[in-house]
Amino acid sequence: MEKIKDNHYFTKQNIGLFLLILFAIFFPVLSIPVFFYKLLYEKNWKLRMFYLFCISLILGFLALHTVPAVTDDLYRHFENMNVLRHTKFSKIFQSSYSGVFLNTLIMYVISFTGINGLYPALYVTIGYSLIFYILLFFQRKFKCSNQNFMLILLFVFFAINFRDFISGLRNYFAFIICAFLLIQKFYNNLDWKYCYLGIAIASLIHTSALIVLMLVIISDITANWKYRYVVNLSILLFLPLSILGYKIFEWILPGLAHTIFFTKVYNYLTTPNIFNINVYVFYIGIVLLSIFCHYRNKPLKNAKNINFSKFMDLYFVFLLAISPIMLLLMRFNFLLMPLLPCILFASTRKFKHKKLLQCTLMLFILAGILMFLASLRAYPWTFNIPHILFWWIR
Repeated sequence: MEKIKDNHYFTKQNIGLFLLILFAIFFPVLSIPVFFYKLLYEKNWKLRMFYLFCISLILGFLALHTVPAVTDDLYRHFENMNVLRHTKFSKIFQSSYSGVFLNTLIMYVISFTGINGLYPALYVTIGYSLIFYILLFFQRKFKCSNQNFMLILLFVFFAINFRDFISGLRNYFAFIICAFLLIQKFYNNLDWKYCYLGIAIASLIHTSALIVLMLVIISDITANWKYRYVVNLSILLFLPLSILGYKIFEWILPGLAHTIFFTKVYNYLTTPNIFNINVYVFYIGIVLLSIFCHYRNKPLKNAKNINFSKFMDLYFVFLLAISPIMLLLMRFNFLLMPLLPCILFASTRKFKHKKLLQCTLMLFILAGILMFLASLRAYPWTFNIPHILFWWIR
């Protein structure tokens, strides 16, 4: 009798899953909240990973059909692919962005399909899949309730402005790859050589990943050094030391110092503007919340995640050092988002005042939604299909 009931349950579940997939195919955007709702009550880890992967595919679908505004970085990427399509393979690296060879190769391959939207769709789908994997990994590790899982999931989901992800793309994707490798290194015993190599490869998609590699190496070198505060102080003085270093570099190698890459870096370092106070408060607020939670979670000296904690110490010092420059703070916050689940899931177990933390996360979720709506108003989001809710109708 029990076997018949089990078979009936699984049949009913399979039919429900089939109908959900069918609904997602025809109404992908409308199915996103349905998948989130299913996640709230689903206990099976594989099914939850499947639901999250479906959400990643739907976000990739939106990225595929996005028509970039002229102000978007994605517009430049599409123009670049149009050039690469008619360029000989031997000359593609001279005809594209300097230094990011892997990204150029990906662009070159996709350009021959004639569907430029595959480029953002690829990065967005893989990027969100890795973020969702990290979320599930830490929920299982810390045995967090589904309610807290959904709260942290929505916090991370809205802290990453999807519209900005599609526009910035390379920076987001490279940092997500870096975050995934760091999680594997610190929690799944990935050999440090493979971690370094992976981050170096990510820098061939966006060169800012080299800064992450530098921070990881410094963290590993000074892991057992009692004078770590000297390193932290040096990083706090990152901006003035970098500007001084550039001037010395310019004096020694003026030709190399005036290349596009170094000129761009110097312009970032010397432009401490805050062009939108609301956006700045949102991102600096996430940094301060993360720092507060991180230091409340401080592990014991013999804890397995002590090396992750030491890396985060260094990374937070770096974020505070660059905080006067809004563009840099926003850019390097992209690495923080995929790393946040570890900190927040630990906080839901360690904090005495959990309701306060939950309310704070809810406020950030609301702020993230408002930020997303504001960005849609400021930067139009159009698609190459008549209607994203009824995409099959021509």
